[in-house]
Amino acid sequence: MINFDNVSKRYPEGQEALSKLNFTIDKGEMAFITGKSGAGKSTLLKLIMLMKKLSQGQLIVNGQNLKQISSHQLPCHRRQIGVVFQDHQRYLTKQFLIMWPFRFISDGTDIQKPSTDSGPLWIR
Repeated sequence: MINFDNVSKRYPEGQEALSKLNFTIDKGEMAFITGKSGAGKSTLLKLIMLMKKLSQGQLIVNGQNLKQISSHQLPCHRRQIGVVFQDHQRYLTKQFLIMWPFRFISDGTDIQKPSTDSGPLWIR
């Protein structure tokens, strides 16, 4: 269960990413977060994962108030949640799509690079 109760997030520069957000996702429910660029979608997920701290309100995940989670409990909390972030930095080239299934195949070295200089590094 995830419960946002009057949750707000304001960044130090003064930008308000979320304002007085209230909703609940019950156990077994699936939720999709959609919205325009800058609407706060990533901030919402980062609050759930405790990658950011909320500015106001109460956020409960699996019965645990996230304001009360210690740094020792943080890894356990994150292992219970699956989040897929969109990566704006990765450009899917034809070579990337072809090489992706082979990313863990090695010639004995620790780092492999595809044949062109524009492709990503493959690290074993």
